[in-house]
Amino acid sequence: MKYAIFTVCAKDMSPEALLPELKRFGYDGVEWRVTQTDEALKDAPYSYWGHNRCTIQSDTVRDNALQIKSLCEGYGIDICALGTYADCTQTQDVIALLQAAALMGCPKIRVNGLAYDGSRPHDALFFASQAAFAELIPTAKALGVKMNIEMHPNRIHPSASAARRLLEPFDPSLIGVIYDIGNMVSEGYEAYKLGLEILGPYLDHVHVKNAVMTKDGCYEDGSARFKNLYTPFWEGSASFPDFAKALKDIGYNGYISLEDFCDDMSTQEKLERDIAYLRRLFG
Repeated sequence: MKYAIFTVCAKDMSPEALLPELKRFGYDGVEWRVTQTDEALKDAPYSYWGHNRCTIQSDTVRDNALQIKSLCEGYGIDICALGTYADCTQTQDVIALLQAAALMGCPKIRVNGLAYDGSRPHDALFFASQAAFAELIPTAKALGVKMNIEMHPNRIHPSASAARRLLEPFDPSLIGVIYDIGNMVSEGYEAYKLGLEILGPYLDHVHVKNAVMTKDGCYEDGSARFKNLYTPFWEGSASFPDFAKALKDIGYNGYISLEDFCDDMSTQEKLERDIAYLRRLFG
C-alpha cells in the first residue's frame, strides 16, 4: 500500500509546512484540496471546510501547477490526486483542473456526479451526469488524467453499486471511483468485500476516516434523530480490520488517503498516529 493525506484534514498547516512533516512520518503522497476559499472566511478560525490553510486555490492552481510540482518533488512526495469540489457539469472548471493536474504530473482528480436532495428526480440527475462525463472524457484522455467520483452522501453515487451503475458506459482506465469507508457510516453502506468486487476495475483510490451516528434530538413524533460524528479510525462504526482484509483479498495495492477530522490532538500528532495505525492494518 501507499499512504497519502487528503489535505482537507490539515486545516491549520500551509502546504510548505505540511510536506516536510509528510516526509518525516513516511507518507508516499499528497492529495491536495483544491477549491476556492470564500473571501469572507479568510479571517475566520481555521476549519476543515471553511478557512482551510492547506488548500490550493482553484482559480490559480493551473498557473501555480509547476511551482506546486517542484515543491513536492523537493520532498520526494508524489501528488497522487487533486481533491477538487467541482461536479461534472462545471465543464470549463473541470477542464482547467485537468490541465493543472497534467502540468503537475498528477494522475487523477476528483470530479463528482450531481448532488441529490430530492428536489429533482434521480433519473434526471443520473443521465445529466453521464452526459457531462461523456463530454469531459475526451479531454481527460488527451491530457492523460483520470477522473474519479467519490462514494459520498447526498450524491447520486453514495454506494459502490450506485457508482458502478453510473460509470458503466465508460472506460475504467479513464474514470473510476474513490471508495470511502467513513462516508458509508451515514449513507451507502454495503459489505466491504461485496462493494469492492462490485466496483471491480473502477476502484481507483481509497479514502479512510471513521464516524458514528449519534443521537441529535427527536422528530415531531418523538422518534430519535441522528447525526454523523467523526471519530478516530479505531473508535467509529466502520470496521477497519474487516476493511483491510477485504482490500487485501481483492489485491488492492494503491493509495490509501487519510481524512482525520478529529480535534483531539494537533495535526502533526495525528499524522504520526494515523500512519502508524494504518501500517499495522494494511501493511
